[in-house]
Amino acid sequence: MAPFKEILFSIVETMGATAIILTLFRYKFTSYLLPAFAVNLAMALQSFALNDIKELTDYSPLINMVLLSAFICKIVRVPLLWSFVVSVSGYMVSIVVQAGLVALSGYPLSELQTDSSKIYAIQTATSMLLIVSSYFLYQRGIGLSFQFKQLSFKPEKAFVVSLIVGMAVAFCILLKYRAVYMDLMFLLPALFVFAYYLLKKESKWND
Repeated sequence: MAPFKEILFSIVETMGATAIILTLFRYKFTSYLLPAFAVNLAMALQSFALNDIKELTDYSPLINMVLLSAFICKIVRVPLLWSFVVSVSGYMVSIVVQAGLVALSGYPLSELQTDSSKIYAIQTATSMLLIVSSYFLYQRGIGLSFQFKQLSFKPEKAFVVSLIVGMAVAFCILLKYRAVYMDLMFLLPALFVFAYYLLKKESKWND
């Protein structure tokens, strides 16, 4: 029963992340519900499989980001490089929300990691908050709507690649130390950088 619960709540958590990722870029989550469930199931299964491999456990979220990027590229039809931008920026929102909930809960991270019921509660709360937010954002037409095109200018492409690589390295560091306040201190500024760049693209597209 424990493995089933772990996989189930992992799916619940990543479905929320997928919902906010799609909604932030004006894609209707329910239009991609079945393929989203399939990729989230794959993410949950790989996370469960790597739990017993200590050397790889910390990198499970990075693998999930690659799977999400593949889903966004192949199913949502976003160019490959942009699919990583979309998944990384949305994943950051998800982690910031979850870190905020953990901080508000008042429980030490060490205690949460040893109490599965608290972990499941945090995962469920994060997912519900993201899904409800996604619904209201989509209903009000809030999100980025610029057209995803292949990046043609080398400086811009280099900037985007450096953002993606930088975030991958940062995730490795954050996952190694697993400090909630470190997550918030680093990811919030990083999220603002992503937001500034994407809003700038949106402004140019609307002009």
